[in-house]
Amino acid sequence: MKNAMVLLIVLISALVSCEEDKLTEIKYDGTGGISCVADGKVLKSGSNNDLTYCKFTVLDDGIIILGISFSDNTSQWVFETVSLVIYDVQIDDLVGTTYYLSEKTNSSSYGVYGIGGLEYKTNNNNTGDFTISYYDPEKKVIAGNFSFRARGNGEVKKIRFGRFDLPINDPE
Repeated sequence: MKNAMVLLIVLISALVSCEEDKLTEIKYDGTGGISCVADGKVLKSGSNNDLTYCKFTVLDDGIIILGISFSDNTSQWVFETVSLVIYDVQIDDLVGTTYYLSEKTNSSSYGVYGIGGLEYKTNNNNTGDFTISYYDPEKKVIAGNFSFRARGNGEVKKIRFGRFDLPINDPE
């Protein structure tokens, strides 16, 4: 029985590390792309893919929002998206900052996972985090990681091991 339990733990660890091996490589040059494990499946998009978006937006009141989204349409039947909105970004203190993802409001950061026309959103009970590990304003590159739990359609979906290494689109 003890041997079976050890074998099970080893197999689960191998599966998790295999999932992580398929994820974005952070190169700190904007070419890595973006990826995550969404409800047990690896979703991935390249950095120059038309389905990937990374942009700072300055609101009328001077508040800066960072929007990142990507779509994985590798399945011919199901279209999946992950979107992150980071509210009140402090450009001068960006690297190393972790943002809390929760309920979508006009003044909060949040995450959304979409699959087959259904949306799963972070809320006050299903939260997450988003951390920026690299930012180069001259090269217009940003990198970091994210994870969150999102609720919708009576279910909770887990978005784990999120990584991004993206070029930043010109601000509005």
